[in-house]
Amino acid sequence: MAQSSLADKVVLVTSTMYDLNKASDRTRSVIALESIAEAYRRGYEMIIYDSDSPRHLLQMFSEAGARVTSSTSKTMGGKRREAIADALKTEKPVIAYFEPEKTSYVPEIEKTAIPILAGEADATRSLLERQMQQSQEGAV
Repeated sequence: MAQSSLADKVVLVTSTMYDLNKASDRTRSVIALESIAEAYRRGYEMIIYDSDSPRHLLQMFSEAGARVTSSTSKTMGGKRREAIADALKTEKPVIAYFEPEKTSYVPEIEKTAIPILAGEADATRSLLERQMQQSQEGAV
C-alpha cells in the first residue's frame, strides 16, 4: 500500500502534558516534536490532547503539523478518551493511539494499520466505537 493512501486512512492520536521545568519533560517534548514532524512528513493527521503544557510548546506542536486541543481532563485516561472520541469524528478506519516519545512508531505504522485495514486485527474501529458508547452510557 502506498504511503499516501495509507496516510489517508490513519489518524495518529496522543495525549501530552509537559512541565518544562523538569529536564526529563524537556527531553520528552523534543522527542515528541520529532514524532509530530515525522508524521506530518508522511502525510498523517495527528491529534494531540494536552493539559498544562506551556503555550509556546503547543504552538510548536501545531506548527509541526499536529492539531492540538486543550483537554478538559487532568488524567491520562481522560485525555486519551477525549482524543479517541475526536479521532472517531474523522471517520478514518484506523485510529492509532501512541506515546509521542516513541519516534520509531511513526515509520512503522503500516505494521499495525495494514492488518486492521485487511480485517485481520482483533481490535477494530467498530469494537472501539461500541466500547466508547458503552462507556458513555455507563457514565450517565
